[in-house]
Amino acid sequence: MPNFRHNRANVEIFIWIGAFVVLYGLASYFNAHEVLDHSFRDHESYNLDEVFTALNIGGFLGLAYSVLRIKDMSHG
Repeated sequence: MPNFRHNRANVEIFIWIGAFVVLYGLASYFNAHEVLDHSFRDHESYNLDEVFTALNIGGFLGLAYSVLRIKDMSHG
């Protein structure tokens, strides 16, 4: 069995996994996807679905950028 050390990375991964499980449970319980779809349809004049899509794409691009920067720092 690997030696488990209490360091920041180990604690953070458990926090992130816990947050994901809680958010997934809340989204499932409140049927969040259907609520979002209904809200997007009701407020089509604000183009909320396009804003939501742009935020998701921006988040993914930010993640990709940070991975590249971390890779550059590890080789520098």
